[in-house]
Amino acid sequence: DIPKAVIIILAIVTVIVVAVFAVLITKQIKNNQNTNATVSQEDGKNENSNMVTKVGNYKVLGKLVIKKIEVEQYILENTNEEALKLGLTKLYGPTINTTGNFCIAGHNYAEKFLDLNALEKDDTFYIEDTTGKKVTYKVYDKYSVQPDDLKCLMPNQKEKEVTLITCEQGAQTRLVVKAKETTEKVDNTANNTTVNVTTTENKVTTENKAE
Repeated sequence: DIPKAVIIILAIVTVIVVAVFAVLITKQIKNNQNTNATVSQEDGKNENSNMVTKVGNYKVLGKLVIKKIEVEQYILENTNEEALKLGLTKLYGPTINTTGNFCIAGHNYAEKFLDLNALEKDDTFYIEDTTGKKVTYKVYDKYSVQPDDLKCLMPNQKEKEVTLITCEQGAQTRLVVKAKETTEKVDNTANNTTVNVTTTENKVTTENKAE
């Protein structure tokens, strides 16, 4: 038989372990709540930036604004044909607006990348994340590649870089625009326009207020 003293000790240890586990779980829940505090689950918008959190079935990572060619589109988390119909998509790279090569794909349609070729060296654009933080990028290169040429996706371990990619006329080649973060002062006030997401079935329009 097990001595009563051993049973009592085991019971006390069990109670202590359960209590510690409960404290750790509670702490983790609170941390998760704090992490997600800026996202309103009721209205589907971020409370700080007035940005929607989802378009269709896809999570919104941020918004790309290129004033020169009148582009203001959400960046969706996955690249596939359905997502490309709804907006621009993350093709490859790190978390948005962090060190690395963040690659964005888009169809050469109106309101998307139709006029991407009009961008020139030293033109600027910005990306806004879901917290409302904006990072400005300056174009440093533009070129055409074959569809199987993936050198433009190479990681960048030192800087914040953005690669914009779309099909050129005839879809035989891809247009690539490369840009890096700039600290130059640029007017990043969004236009008083709307971000339109159009499918064959419906249209979702979200107003974006100028700062």
